[in-house]
Amino acid sequence: MMDQPAETLSLRQLRLARGGDTDVVPVPRARVAPPAHNAYLVQIGPPGPGLGRRFTLGISNITLGRDGQCSVPLPDGSVSRMHLVIEPRADGSYFLSDMNSRNGSYVNGAKVSSTSLKDGDYLQLGDCVFRFLAGGNIEAGYHDEIHRLTLLDSLTGVHNRRSLGEFLELELERASKGSRPIAVLLLDVDHFKRVNDEFGHGAGDTVLRGLAERFRENARSEDLVARYGGEEFALALPDTDLHQASIVGERCRRAVAQQPFRVDRDVIAVTVSVGAAAIEAGRNRTIDELLQEADVRMYEGKRAGRNRVVPAPPDSPEDPVNTPPPGATREFQL
Repeated sequence: MMDQPAETLSLRQLRLARGGDTDVVPVPRARVAPPAHNAYLVQIGPPGPGLGRRFTLGISNITLGRDGQCSVPLPDGSVSRMHLVIEPRADGSYFLSDMNSRNGSYVNGAKVSSTSLKDGDYLQLGDCVFRFLAGGNIEAGYHDEIHRLTLLDSLTGVHNRRSLGEFLELELERASKGSRPIAVLLLDVDHFKRVNDEFGHGAGDTVLRGLAERFRENARSEDLVARYGGEEFALALPDTDLHQASIVGERCRRAVAQQPFRVDRDVIAVTVSVGAAAIEAGRNRTIDELLQEADVRMYEGKRAGRNRVVPAPPDSPEDPVNTPPPGATREFQL
């Protein structure tokens, strides 16, 4: 790096200060050290032995791809042999460039050919997801991210299955003590394989993130939205009976069916089938029983034509009149 030009005092200033001596005395500017390059990539998907690995980014280019010669080799069929490169810049930042990969590179859900990276950005290469950590205390950021991984789904940002189980365990205990009811919705995307086959896995992942956001928008702050697995989501609804849960399910169904997702230039329309189940206050049932009941009703909805909400029979043996026959659906006043 070349030295910065020196600053000089004016001749008038020197004469006043030194009694007419006109020698020019250079006053060098303080040197500014080049910005330090210090950042991590933390692997947060897919689940497996690579989860939580971190890769230090320094002053050299970093390549990610399936080829074993890459700086970060990713033996995954959805990743190209040389997928992307991350280049350090003179100002301490990092710049990502896609290397004409087959499935593309995504940053925060948007497909990119090149872009500057910011602290907290999510990078996706095929099925592999990383988080870029930079700036202040990146060590603390790394440990926060690892803790987050134990609670949240890496792709969608909603809770994961483990977190759902812990939440339901507490709510079922309250329900058994007669404190309040608890309801669950299971929502599965209809024909999701067609989305991946026609538009690619990157587009499918974008749709899943969009679905998670719509479910969050239609849930209360006290509810829990979780990715149950693959293209299936769950909503845990405390202090909610079966009828109220079915109304929430119908609201979520409409939010998906009435507005297609836009991914790049593609318009992707999907629907969801929803199964609803609830436990009334004072009843004692297990998490598996509750989820299995919702799962059975969700598949009844698929067999009945998809894109519908099917509630379980009321959790009351004394109320057979209102129990719908298998496969039946109900209309709800919203």
